[in-house]
Formats: sequence, structure tokens, C-alpha cells
Amino acid sequence: MNTVALYIKDFQKGTIVSDRLIAMDLSVEFIDKHNLFSNNYLLAIIDLDDEEFGRIEFIKDLKFNVNFFIIGYMEKVIKDAHNSFKSSGCDLIVSKASLLKNIDSLVTEILNQKHKT
Repeated sequence: MNTVALYIKDFQKGTIVSDRLIAMDLSVEFIDKHNLFSNNYLLAIIDLDDEEFGRIEFIKDLKFNVNFFIIGYMEKVIKDAHNSFKSSGCDLIVSKASLLKNIDSLVTEILNQKHKT
């Protein structure tokens, strides 16, 4: 089974995202420590508004230590923040509303791309 790492501390957001992923027959694991890096995941979803996970240094460390697709989301995507997170290692950055609305198609597309390589 494919596992998605969720770097989400907000209980309500995490529940919504995990429920949608589980409905897609994916396993989810909430990561609560910033230093837990593992390549056992298909992809990661990171709350970029979180004080611990939403730091440029954290994203750089994560990307350096793992080899999986990283989706970052924030309440409102601001161009400067988008560019900074993108250059630090986020493969995709979306608004929270867009993530919740499109998570099925986003994850399906990422899965399809992974299986092609």
C-alpha cells in the first residue's frame, strides 16, 4: 500500500486530508517531528502555514534527505512565498482550498507520474 506523509498539525485540516486519501485506498502517517525523514513514503503534504513545517530550512532539509514528491499548501498563496518554497524543494504549492477541492486529482496525477518512471 502507498503511504502519504502528512506534515499537518491542525487536527481539522489533517482529518479532512487523511479521510480523502484513505478513501483513495492510500495509507497516511502523520509526522509530528521535524527530523523524521524517510523514503518509505509516496509523497508528502506539508502545511506551509505551520511554524515548524512551513520554514524554508525545513523544506530544504526534507528535500535533501528524501526522494518523494512534496505538496505544500497555504491559506493564501503569495508569489514571494511560493517562489521561496518552490526553490527550496516543494514540487507543488497550492492554496488550502485548492488542495481540499482537488486532492483526488492531484494525488492521482502524481501516482500516474511515479508509475511511469
